Amino acid sequence: MSNRGIKSVLGIIFITVMLLSGCAIKNGHKKSSDVNVDTTTVKVDETTESSKNESSVEKKTPKFADDKVVNDFINNYNDISNSPLENIKKGNIKIKYFATSYGYYLELLHANDTDKINVTINQTNENSSSGVAGMKEVFHDIVKSIESSLSDDDINNFFDKLISNEIKTGSNLGTLKIDYIPDKELSNGHSRGHIKVIAQQ
Repeated sequence: MSNRGIKSVLGIIFITVMLLSGCAIKNGHKKSSDVNVDTTTVKVDETTESSKNESSVEKKTPKFADDKVVNDFINNYNDISNSPLENIKKGNIKIKYFATSYGYYLELLHANDTDKINVTINQTNENSSSGVAGMKEVFHDIVKSIESSLSDDDINNFFDKLISNEIKTGSNLGTLKIDYIPDKELSNGHSRGHIKVIAQQ
């Protein structure tokens, strides 16, 4: 046989083998669908397992601060507030932290030898024109996150009376003591006021 004849025969054999291989793969594919069903079942089980793991992770409390009392307050506050605490920074002692909310600067302090927190609301340049009167929303959220049994009306009425000097500084709101320093015009300039919410035993 000539070279050309051998090449033709090899070409026909090659094409036949390719066609038969294709048929074998197609037949094998039908059988592998059972394997795909098993694989799909495993994936569903993995997804279900993954969902269980995610839900257990979601139940964990996020950690914003090393101090447990401060961290619990931050989580409670963030759960109810329209302005969650941001820019959370540790202070010069291990039980003191700083944060911002509604544009106000907050000092968060775990009170000595208790499981209570003290929060001071301070003005910033951003909100100094509103003065202490602009602290109503942040005051509400702080009080509500510490003393959840108080109603919104109780908190808002207390704030309004505090700002209008109908309530004295150091008065109680539920189990909380509220210290209030109003804005003042001094001979050497303006003194910014602040409000301190003190959780008591």
